Amino acid sequence: KNVDWFYKNGDKGPEYFSVVYDDTMKWQHTFYPDYVLSVKGKTWIIETKGGFSRTGDSEDIDLFSPLKFHYLFSYIQQNNLHGGFVRKDKKSGDLCICQKSYNDDINSDSWELLSRVF
Repeated sequence: KNVDWFYKNGDKGPEYFSVVYDDTMKWQHTFYPDYVLSVKGKTWIIETKGGFSRTGDSEDIDLFSPLKFHYLFSYIQQNNLHGGFVRKDKKSGDLCICQKSYNDDINSDSWELLSRVF
């Protein structure tokens, strides 16, 4: 109910929003965050990833998630926006968001309930 509007981004092509990142070999790539939305008048960029299993194990298969998060966080900071990575915790059934530092451990301080943020 706090979402003013949302846009489901495409996954390739110059007509969609993308963030450039360098891989471990310093090759440039682009990734396409899943959603751009407005929550209470603030613009958010959200990337969704595989969740966490009932035992807390990561189900994210993207090896570049930490790099993508770093570059998305930089973009958000430079443009005075909000955002992060969202993943589902299958133990609680809650959606969690990581906004400031990426961690693949759902029990770390990096993750908080999306419902508390929005």
